[in-house]
Amino acid sequence: MTVTDKLEAIQQITALKARYFRYADTKEWEKLRALFTPNATMFFPEGQDAPLSRDKSIERIRDFLDGVISIHHGHMPEIEILSDDRASGIWAMEDVVYWPPERARLFNLEHIHGFGHYHEEYVRQNGQWYIQTLKLTRLRLERTPPAVTVA
Repeated sequence: MTVTDKLEAIQQITALKARYFRYADTKEWEKLRALFTPNATMFFPEGQDAPLSRDKSIERIRDFLDGVISIHHGHMPEIEILSDDRASGIWAMEDVVYWPPERARLFNLEHIHGFGHYHEEYVRQNGQWYIQTLKLTRLRLERTPPAVTVA
């Protein structure tokens, strides 16, 4: 792979991850699913014991984020091109999720504000990059419970 080819691959992977954040926040679940290989796995250790399949993960993300305001940002990617069709990446991340009052009591949360890193592996199939594995490691997760009305 030439330097130009590597830089193009890095740009394509960066755009892939940008779509991941946007589709999660705009609740475009089928577009989000399409960013992953069919046999992809995702692992969010604060809510899972082991990685889950793409479809099960998208279902859980949808259940968690539907009806909320979410803001996901990825920063400072460290992308390594391993071969013509394989790459890995680490992304610094920050997310904020706001629950509407009627759902805040369900989770006992008004909002969360998290920081950490996405660790990912990518594969290129038919000229297109996809996420093969995703793992989120959090450094900090701030939880704000719903306000309590005092009479």
